[in-house]
Amino acid sequence: MIRSRLAASVVAFLIGFAVSNVGLLMVPRPDTWLWLAAGIVMMLTGVAGVLFADTRRNLSIWALLGVEVFLCLTLAPLLWVFRSATAAPGVRPNTLWPSEIDWSAFSEVWSDGVVRTSMGTTLVVAGLATVIAVALALPAAYVMVRRSRGRWWYLLFLVAFLMPVFVLAAPATAQLQAFGLSTSRLAMSVPTLAVTLPVAVWVSVRVVRRAPWSLHDALQVDGASMLQRIRHFFVPYLAVDVLLLGIIVFFWAAGDYALGAGMAPTQDQRPLSATLLTLDDSRLVAAAGLWALLPLLVLTAVFSRRVVSLVGRS
Repeated sequence: MIRSRLAASVVAFLIGFAVSNVGLLMVPRPDTWLWLAAGIVMMLTGVAGVLFADTRRNLSIWALLGVEVFLCLTLAPLLWVFRSATAAPGVRPNTLWPSEIDWSAFSEVWSDGVVRTSMGTTLVVAGLATVIAVALALPAAYVMVRRSRGRWWYLLFLVAFLMPVFVLAAPATAQLQAFGLSTSRLAMSVPTLAVTLPVAVWVSVRVVRRAPWSLHDALQVDGASMLQRIRHFFVPYLAVDVLLLGIIVFFWAAGDYALGAGMAPTQDQRPLSATLLTLDDSRLVAAAGLWALLPLLVLTAVFSRRVVSLVGRS
């Protein structure tokens, strides 16, 4: 244990020392201060690891260093996106730290005709595919959790979940064109089920496992009607999780660009994720990305424990 902490302390100090020197020698101001701050924090982590190497507390310097590296690799791209969105028109930013902030791109996103059309397409396609996927996934998850003794059904959906979506883009486009539905938003929702249904089943299994089904069985034995079971079991124990399930599946489908770019014959019929790949204005692309990120941040802040338990480990 002590050797592992000392090794992690040395690695943390060396990484912090390297980051600080790169920031001082190669990075222009004001980004120099960001590199220095990150390097100093890592070096302090190494020093703290040496000081507490022989403690009996449950302390992992490797885990602390991993969190710091993860935060740096996550916050730096987000800061760059914010810098691109708040840059002046016609100005290409070359630093992470913003010197001048222009908020006009956040309002221009809602006034741009192509972006608004693609938002409507995303709402229709991803929304309908989400509703159908959730309606099919919940009964399937119930059977897999409470009725089926094997796990091969769940593994089958997991394989479909891991399958690259772009493999289905060409066959889905050919089928829509063969039936003359290449311009229909509703028809585009059917191939999108290849994206929504596997993830819906994957999350639904966790939703079903979390529910206290012994209470449902007790209500059923006592002769409770369907309305009473909905009131006393489904609403208090499943309603919030099913709502979060729908939101997670919707944003998963809205973030797919492979099927959207392949199925839509023109740019006006593409969903938002595929449209942003073709826009020339980096300010609008960054602003639209931050607008799309905002509800996810609110969701994870309000329902942090539930979201973690549904998509990860509790």
